[in-house]
Amino acid sequence: MFSTPSRELYFRATKDYCDCDTSLGFLNREAEYQKLLNSKKVKTLKKKKWTESENDEWIRLKLQDKPSHSKSSITQKERHLDIERWTNFILEIINSKKVSRIGILKHWYRYGLNDEEIILKRTVKSFIDEVKPELLLKLEEDVLYEFCSQYKFK
Repeated sequence: MFSTPSRELYFRATKDYCDCDTSLGFLNREAEYQKLLNSKKVKTLKKKKWTESENDEWIRLKLQDKPSHSKSSITQKERHLDIERWTNFILEIINSKKVSRIGILKHWYRYGLNDEEIILKRTVKSFIDEVKPELLLKLEEDVLYEFCSQYKFK
């Protein structure tokens, strides 16, 4: 944990040194997708007259079988439980009314919390009712996802 200049607090969400098997952003593998899309294998498939959707399906299946930033893969049931825990964690924090918002940032560290320079691509702001497993499974790296209570203004 450390404080930012705006009196915000930054915490590690788990006690583990490495959260390589996190389900956060598991389905967002755009860089790997692009690499496979430009691979020799896909070029060969295109020469064999595979359609764009067939190539896309082949790439998606290939990515599904390959763990992301992972030393070991976890089962689909474990992934479901993990993303459910994340969803419940965010909802519990916001619904506690002790904080007005919570942010989630997925970042692969090279250094420690205090030494790492993180350059955000952007910030995505959402209301609490948008916290769904589908959203958390598609988180992008180095994008700050900020969730807040939904207030009704008169």
